[in-house]
Amino acid sequence: SMRPTLHVAHEALEDTGFTGIADGSAFDPNTLGVFVGSSTDDYTKDPNSYPIDIYHIVRNQRAFLSGQISHHFGLRGPCVSLDMACGGSMAAFNTACRALATGECHAAIAGSVHVMSPISGPPAVMSLKLAGFLNPRGQCKPFMIDGAGFCCAEGAGLAVMKRLSDAIHDGDRIHGVIHGIGVGNMATVSSIVRPDGPLQGLSLGHAIACSGIDPSEISFVEAHRPGTQKGDPAEVFSICSVLAKQGSRYPDNILIIGSVKGNVGHSAAASGSMSLFKVLAMMRYQTIPPQPNFHPSMLNPRLHTFFEDHPIRISDCEQKWNVARRIAVVSNFGGTGYAGHIVVEDSATSVQPASSSHVSVPIFLFFVSVKDKKTLVTLAHRYADWLESEGTSVALSDISYATTARRKVHTYFALVQATSQADLARQLHNDETRPIINVSSLKHPRTLAFCFSGQG
Repeated sequence: SMRPTLHVAHEALEDTGFTGIADGSAFDPNTLGVFVGSSTDDYTKDPNSYPIDIYHIVRNQRAFLSGQISHHFGLRGPCVSLDMACGGSMAAFNTACRALATGECHAAIAGSVHVMSPISGPPAVMSLKLAGFLNPRGQCKPFMIDGAGFCCAEGAGLAVMKRLSDAIHDGDRIHGVIHGIGVGNMATVSSIVRPDGPLQGLSLGHAIACSGIDPSEISFVEAHRPGTQKGDPAEVFSICSVLAKQGSRYPDNILIIGSVKGNVGHSAAASGSMSLFKVLAMMRYQTIPPQPNFHPSMLNPRLHTFFEDHPIRISDCEQKWNVARRIAVVSNFGGTGYAGHIVVEDSATSVQPASSSHVSVPIFLFFVSVKDKKTLVTLAHRYADWLESEGTSVALSDISYATTARRKVHTYFALVQATSQADLARQLHNDETRPIINVSSLKHPRTLAFCFSGQG
């Protein structure tokens, strides 16, 4: 779990512009916290994963996941690892939000990871199969008649969180705004792992109350559902009882529900991160995707009553998300009875854009830096691909600022001057026109020279 966690932490921090320097910038390592959810440390039980040495426990136990991130990036804010089974993501997000609210940290890395080893994975899968949790066809089919369980998946996802006022003040790119979180436990059901709709509704109602959002303004729910015969009806019941009561919505305001597990499987502790990131991507592209393999004729019979009596439906085709405010609920539950919900809104509809103060200049500077030459070429091509696919929607001045002022300098870097996104993409694809500079060569003392033009 350690390696993918560090990888996604690096990507999340780079997306924010974190430089790792306590220079009064938007991300001070002294006040940056880390909150990571995970439910496995399988590789501690696998003697073939690494040689047994003094670092075996540090490399593999889930308790060290958050600590390794803080250690690697030099972060000195609160550092917490959490285990709430499949609810690890929500536990991390909730703990991070509370730390931000109380001032324990100025920013937080929060999310989760789930990796299964070849040694410990099979026994866990066998246990899930015996308990009836796994789909014999190896698929996740949420809300469907043949949803007889889920398929196991792996994943890692971390987000950087801030108080909204601080993010606006610091000029950060905001992907979404969390209005409220509600968590609880389904403690009164007959089995600890059995879902309970009314009790899930309590935490959902708490999240809505904390957000101050009218339930009718919520147009999408990213459900936890991996496709189980008891779990699907329980969660749909809670959604209907809180967000889609009879007569609570106009005919043109139908609540749409979906589950990313139909796309990627059930990644246990990391599943909540996958759900949140799916919703943020939907907001970014203002599009609601279809639920994979779903057709109304394939609806689970136990859900028919809910869909007939309540203003809800499952997306069976791609559609534009054209509403005044793009607000969604993300659900995440754990086998411990843990239940949590996040109310999140698209930043484009919740944050007023700052007035642009960019100076109109014909040429902008682009900067990219990594630790080795080969990776530098790869990253330059990735930037070029992004520019060609969707970079035209971002001002070249913003791209220049993000890469020159909000990036850490590594051993090798390249500088490119460009007059447009197309010009920048062309140069980044061309290895011959893109200079590579070794930082170490710039650290030697140079002779100072003064140049005078002779005019005046």
